[in-house]
Amino acid sequence: MFFRALNKALEKPAPEGITLSSPGAMDNDFYSVKLEDTDSNTRILIRKRKKAGYEALVWKGEQSGREKILSEEDIDPAKFDLRIEHYYQGYQFDYTDPGKFLLMDLARWHKIVKFRDRVSQSLYNKKRLVREERMELLRHLVERKIDNPRDEIYPLMLAVQKYSRKWLYHPDKDKHKAHLELVLDSFVDSGELTKKGTNYVVTGKALVTLSEFELNVQRHQDQIKTAKVGNRLTWAIVFVGVAGIVSQVWMWAIEQGVV
Repeated sequence: MFFRALNKALEKPAPEGITLSSPGAMDNDFYSVKLEDTDSNTRILIRKRKKAGYEALVWKGEQSGREKILSEEDIDPAKFDLRIEHYYQGYQFDYTDPGKFLLMDLARWHKIVKFRDRVSQSLYNKKRLVREERMELLRHLVERKIDNPRDEIYPLMLAVQKYSRKWLYHPDKDKHKAHLELVLDSFVDSGELTKKGTNYVVTGKALVTLSEFELNVQRHQDQIKTAKVGNRLTWAIVFVGVAGIVSQVWMWAIEQGVV
């Protein structure tokens, strides 16, 4: 099973330089095969399968990688952990179990995932991109700054993190990105952010602005509650007044013998 998986992957060996970004990555369809023996601190990159054996680059400890031709006898499945990385049209699938790799290859799992994502992207593209509320965005940026004090905001990556990679292929992406940048620039003008090249950095004023906004929201909610209580008291007073008038009319009617 171990060598079946290894040999299957080496039918499409990875080139020395692997392109991970578009558009070059869209042509990818190959496998990178790695072996590791943690006990002896040995790492092996299998490049190709030849008649003489496996063409490999071997690292032992801190030594630089050395090119070697390895036979099957040199590779003990009981010692080495196998890792197969499948690079397919912008995707990367990682396998550490030979049986699972062979099963997924037989099922053409990479094609299933690509088809599923194409359908999902098509449905996503029909949705309207909701523009970020100013204070909600500021709250998100402050939380990021708290989690990572060195955080810098790049508009494109910010959108991908908030809306997933599907956002990159939405037909209204450019309009949405332009609006996002306008909001970020408005924070620069008011001091909540500073601009560092094409990136943005959160300042201490952002926390002050957010606190003031939340305080104003709380005050507004308190005013609404107070108004509701006042309305209830007004109706209660009206009810008591009407009840008093009805009572007086009733007593007058009794005294006059009307009732």
